[in-house]
Amino acid sequence: VAFAAVAVCDSFAAFPAFGTFVACAVFPAFAPFVAFDAFASFATFVAHVPPSNIAYAYAANTALIGIGQMWMIKMTKNLSSSRGLALAAFLWMMSWITLSLSGLHHATALLFIILCQMIFGIGEMVWSPLIPSITNKLAPEHLRGRYNSASSNAWQVALIMGPVIAGNLLGAG
Repeated sequence: VAFAAVAVCDSFAAFPAFGTFVACAVFPAFAPFVAFDAFASFATFVAHVPPSNIAYAYAANTALIGIGQMWMIKMTKNLSSSRGLALAAFLWMMSWITLSLSGLHHATALLFIILCQMIFGIGEMVWSPLIPSITNKLAPEHLRGRYNSASSNAWQVALIMGPVIAGNLLGAG
């Protein structure tokens, strides 16, 4: 493990653009998932949606991604990487604005929660094919495996730290 970490760090020193990319990739992966981890708590305690109804939002997210991923790949094929990343970030922002509306209008809270998850899913569909593409554009041929591994680890760091940060934020009020 230590050898792999040294090899990746040496790669970043030789190619600083990728080190910057991985550092920047942690935030877009981290920020939405901090909120994603807090989603059920917000929906239950602020929007007053029963936990059993939150499953509909997760089902909508999963179904949308399952049905629409291939279509979205075709739609975003000619989209530049920077525009695609901006679109994904915009969609994620809109999903959290939609979630916040569920806290304001309890009569339509379930609808806003389902919309939140669907918009978030569209953002995921835009984001997912772009990251490996950007990684492979930045990686020299002989280091592609390391670069793809480091890029994937950015998501793992976000998924590990997301619940920790979300829990502390929720606990702090």
